[in-house]
Amino acid sequence: MSAATARRTRLLLGAGSFSDAESALKLVELLGKRMAADLRGLFIEAPVGALTSRHVISMTGQLIETPTAEDAARATNRDARAFRRRLSLLAQSRTVEWSFEQRSGDVATCLCETAQDWDIALMGSGPLHHAPGRVVCIAPASAQAQELAQALAGVLGVDLLSLSLSQDEGDERFTSQTGLLARLNRLNAAAVVADWGMPPLSSEKDLRDLITAARCPVVLLGSRKV
Repeated sequence: MSAATARRTRLLLGAGSFSDAESALKLVELLGKRMAADLRGLFIEAPVGALTSRHVISMTGQLIETPTAEDAARATNRDARAFRRRLSLLAQSRTVEWSFEQRSGDVATCLCETAQDWDIALMGSGPLHHAPGRVVCIAPASAQAQELAQALAGVLGVDLLSLSLSQDEGDERFTSQTGLLARLNRLNAAAVVADWGMPPLSSEKDLRDLITAARCPVVLLGSRKV
């Protein structure tokens, strides 16, 4: 990694698997110059003992036995290395700074602890749908969030939908955070864009609930406020 350069926008890419990482990196690649920023990869591995079931569902939909701790560690490190390699190639192609960190813990907790030094956080959740639905912008939203959501909808070739807790704006308006998240969970969203510090996103729990409901990449602006 090269020496530090002049201050640029800083983008944190979070992932819990290489599939997650690919979805995040794909969005950055599609946005091109709109997402020209120094990059940091954050690979968040599940804590030891997190898998309690004797069986899990594979990426192909098959029911397989839960891997041993050793197998899980090898698979995790393999995904982390692949993420790091892809991140380095992307950074080199754009001549931007990059760094990488591998941590163990809860996704929302790790993001909140790490995102304070970064302008934008993008949590991958992949792979991206073959037939993605709409990009969702959570309102009230900053001008930057609205512009980014519109850009994402444009490069993905999908519609933009605004879900809001404000009764003064938004395509669909809700009176409770629970209602908004329930609606989001029913959507086949391609990506979600939200501002940190604006409803419904003001705590670590809010972030965890949003990521769980979205089931797709989540872009968090204003990460330095976390």
